[in-house]
Amino acid sequence: MKIYNKYPGLNYRVYFSGTNPTIDKTKTDKYEKVNQKALTASLAGLSCAAIGSIYLISHKSPKKLTKVISEEIRFVDFKLPDEVIANSLPKAIKQKLSINNNYQKLKSMFNSPNKENLIGMGANSKVYDIPFMDEYVLKIINPGKFEDPNSIPVGLFPDDVNLGQPVWVNPENRSILILKKIKGVVHSIENWSDFIYDKTTKLPRILERAHGEKYFEKISKISQMPQNTFDDLAKQIVVVDTTAKKGQRYHKGFKIDSINPNNLLIDFENNKINVIDYFAKDNHAHANSYMDMVASIADFTLLKEYIDVIDSNKQKKLINMLKIIDKKCFQAAENQGLSTDKNIFLNYIDEVNKYFKVLPVKYPDGKEYIRDYDITARELIKILEN
Repeated sequence: MKIYNKYPGLNYRVYFSGTNPTIDKTKTDKYEKVNQKALTASLAGLSCAAIGSIYLISHKSPKKLTKVISEEIRFVDFKLPDEVIANSLPKAIKQKLSINNNYQKLKSMFNSPNKENLIGMGANSKVYDIPFMDEYVLKIINPGKFEDPNSIPVGLFPDDVNLGQPVWVNPENRSILILKKIKGVVHSIENWSDFIYDKTTKLPRILERAHGEKYFEKISKISQMPQNTFDDLAKQIVVVDTTAKKGQRYHKGFKIDSINPNNLLIDFENNKINVIDYFAKDNHAHANSYMDMVASIADFTLLKEYIDVIDSNKQKKLINMLKIIDKKCFQAAENQGLSTDKNIFLNYIDEVNKYFKVLPVKYPDGKEYIRDYDITARELIKILEN
């Protein structure tokens, strides 16, 4: 006999001993009192389960009782098996895996994840959506890679900041991790890296007008986000910047990758901007500042091209919107204690530019654009200061 409780505010299970059911009640803060008549009615229905459907009546409010008819009745949860993987899971995840055979579904994903659930991939790993755990994603390190390059331990970052950090590492296979899920859409062009250098053609791709129009729309929406959106983004960067990883002796913390704009996810529905990529610092140039926020949002490497491919009547509007974003980022940095020194950003860009050369791109009309990071970064600052 199984019971399915549809009321999140009132949790109780029914146990059977011989022919007499008993109830073990767990009250939440939301419901201080449980209507005794409702429980009596539930028990009466349970005693008749062999004859027909069961009616569970829960007291939702003092004036109204809701009747739920359940044709298929099952337990709210069951105990996970006593094995290494199950015992190592966090309590919050155990609860989500204790229904609908979700634990076995998750284990099957370890060995054969559904390609339809693939939501991201990089040089080192693939990330999959977990349909039955909306707050988490599954990360699987690619074969030949022994562990996550950043090796971020569980619990390194505070729980109230979502940086897509790991919450569980498979003790039997450390290439399998569960991460916090960050909601949103990529900020810039999909497959942005291919526009910088297409491995197939061995050339950079050109922007089209449609790319510029879509960019304009996103910048317009971001510029209208409230100040606390940018404060939250600055807070994320401060946490990344100041949280030392075990073993770091000289350069503590992490650097966000502000060159690729798709290292930000934008949640337009909830006015959230989220950092999704960062790496452990290993030299003096790996420092963060407010310009990392602005540069990522502006997609500085392609900014001049965005401006040129959109309608002329939108170009000035676009620049003004970027200036609004710059002011909000600067204010957020001051509010959260993040550096406002532009030179910190430029020093980082100059360091990257030594090792990653970017090809120029020539458009059909003969116009050529320089995409070197050091040049385009300074062009961004010039646009914002004029």
